[in-house]
Amino acid sequence: MKLIFHPTNDLKEYDATDVQPKACYDGQVIDVPAHRVQRLMEVYPRNFEEPGPPQTPSKKRVVSRTAPLKSIVPPTSSSKEYHPPLHKELSLSDITVIVVNPYPEVFKSHFLPCIPPEVEFMPLENINNSYWTSGPKALNEALGAASNEIIMCAHPDLILGKKWWDNFIYHEARLENWGALGISGWDHNNNITWGNHLLSPGEVQCLDENCLILNRNNKIKFDEAKFTSWHCYAADFCLQCHDKGLGVYLVPGVAFHEGHSFSEVPGFMQKRDETLPILWNKWRGKVSSINMGLKQSKFRGEK
Repeated sequence: MKLIFHPTNDLKEYDATDVQPKACYDGQVIDVPAHRVQRLMEVYPRNFEEPGPPQTPSKKRVVSRTAPLKSIVPPTSSSKEYHPPLHKELSLSDITVIVVNPYPEVFKSHFLPCIPPEVEFMPLENINNSYWTSGPKALNEALGAASNEIIMCAHPDLILGKKWWDNFIYHEARLENWGALGISGWDHNNNITWGNHLLSPGEVQCLDENCLILNRNNKIKFDEAKFTSWHCYAADFCLQCHDKGLGVYLVPGVAFHEGHSFSEVPGFMQKRDETLPILWNKWRGKVSSINMGLKQSKFRGEK
């Protein structure tokens, strides 16, 4: 994951074998293993921060210096040249967040504190999946009731960094013809990747269901007729986007998925494996592969 290092009098540089490269000057972007990020930000709150969006030309970046003025700070990857927006930037009040929530206590300690008060929030309480029996059905019902066109469908155990929303608003305004945005997904080579590792949006084929952001103006819905459980509906949504010529991207920024959710539920993996051939049969002949980190034989129901 990407973090920015800032030196202080008591920590002028940080050196560790699993941090690349050494953070030796102010504003350097370093790569940090995922399991270290939260710890570093807690132990050294003045030295490590998550990258935010590039600074606009009208804003002056104030840098506290410990080095002499003649020491010129190299430009960092996080402050690449500012690009003007391609369309009007969103405000937080233009966004709706939907959470189908079977785990209220997890939600209260994880994702709830990450939702800004300006964002429209629609919680769908669903203890033991007793009310809604499928993700597509629950989400489609909520989509019709949302006040905004930009809608995030999220799991209750997400944790977003403090600058995540700033990054989202900045980068969304510099994308055109996008169909779905998220925090993790699989590229066309079946490799999983996260927005944590990016400083600009990264294109993928399929997003993970932990976070899928859509634009209702594209008139794409979750396929509740074919996907009647909690599996594969995000991949199908992303393939619908590609079929319409709309891009699917990861949003840069620090984000975690705690993973409390469904893999420990009895029958979860069996139901997923039953759903994979449905996804493949729907898209067979239109795509050569469906990338969700699984062998293609899984989609065909082969042993």
